[in-house]
Amino acid sequence: LIDGGRLNDARIEFLSMTVLGPGLLALDPAVVDPQSAGRIDSGVAGLTKIAERYRDQKKLVESAAVYADLAQQLPGDAQWARAAAESAQTAADFLADEAEWLGKASRKEVLDPKKLKSLRKSAGVKESDFDSRKERERFAKAVPLRLKSSADAYVASWGWYLKAVELTPLDARLATDAARMAINHTRADLARAEQLLLGARRLADEQCLAADLKPAQRDQLKVAWALAERTLGELEFLIRENPDAAIPHFERSLEIHPDSQAYVKEFLLPRAIEASKNLPSIPETNPRQDQD
Repeated sequence: LIDGGRLNDARIEFLSMTVLGPGLLALDPAVVDPQSAGRIDSGVAGLTKIAERYRDQKKLVESAAVYADLAQQLPGDAQWARAAAESAQTAADFLADEAEWLGKASRKEVLDPKKLKSLRKSAGVKESDFDSRKERERFAKAVPLRLKSSADAYVASWGWYLKAVELTPLDARLATDAARMAINHTRADLARAEQLLLGARRLADEQCLAADLKPAQRDQLKVAWALAERTLGELEFLIRENPDAAIPHFERSLEIHPDSQAYVKEFLLPRAIEASKNLPSIPETNPRQDQD
């Protein structure tokens, strides 16, 4: 089915292999009989292959849905909750970007033929309507639909991130990534996001003290720690509009790991200092422009 391109049919088939019976999910292959465990493993492998195939085809929404299947069927496995969170975020970013391009197309601002062809296909524009008012209207109507789908995907991502954090409570980077989803995208449950960042900062600080830590591991922890500080600064600056409270966080992020925080050095900290002096207003930022 997969090799034949019937990915949705294959998804249904493999999904059925992860169900032990009515209302019984494959909680853990290790706690069932060997035959059922083998069936579950086959189902998981098949679903993983389908998700990857969708991703390779740039069908990111479909890929995210399959990873969500895996996370739902194996609710105690952190890797699938994390995969569902990250794939939903990727899909949401893609949909937001497409909404922006569709808006440009509705204003006749897209000149690249290849890009225009892709947008026409996405918006369902008939060939007979090319370069017409109907085409521009079609593009314009698609924009709010994509934005709504993007917002829904960000919300789904936030939920899966919280589940992943619950299953992996000692991962400072994961907690930070979860918090960034709330602060940069959903703008909901900010108190929970702040607690995640404070916890991530504490975890990274404590874990960096381990004597047996390898240099690469310590560096990764410092990257997560610096990002947590930066995100606390973004919470204060961009949402609470308190640049004076944000500046120490930005400065601390640069102290912890300057190599990973160029965006703080070149943009966020200077703008916060300017805002603190009552100069320009707090800037609008696009979190997708600066991927960590």
